[in-house]
Amino acid sequence: MSEVRRRASAPARRWWQRLAEPWEIRVRLRPWILGPALAAAAVLVLILARSQPPVPAVAVAAAPESVYVRFVLYAPGAHRVSVAGTFNQWDATTAPLAPAGAAGVWATTVALPVGQHQYAFLVDGRRWVNDPAAPMVDDGFGRRNSVVAVTAGAAGARAL
Repeated sequence: MSEVRRRASAPARRWWQRLAEPWEIRVRLRPWILGPALAAAAVLVLILARSQPPVPAVAVAAAPESVYVRFVLYAPGAHRVSVAGTFNQWDATTAPLAPAGAAGVWATTVALPVGQHQYAFLVDGRRWVNDPAAPMVDDGFGRRNSVVAVTAGAAGARAL
């Protein structure tokens, strides 16, 4: 018995060998198949697009009208000037003024929404100064603030 009988492999082992061995794949392109394949792909895209729920329209709130208001202060000898008010939550760092033309003149331009805004200038980070060219109101704490009123009308928004 010189011939050794080969043992039959288990079915799982045969499947594993079949999966592990490289396969030869041949693809043959037939031009007459391309048209129907593209049509089928287009139909599939349309079906999938229709099955998606419609995207709800996003309601966009109209931005309130705003007006660019120029704040100018004559402060000779000042090293730093900023404007703070109800329009920037009294944060003096958000609207610094820059030297403008003549010595001692400081100016900046700020976009303000429609409404009435109280404000004051902060000179050198320690002294609050009211705008001498604007009306003033009591701030409720024993001081007075300057006031600018921004209105909207048929002719557009403007500052008073």
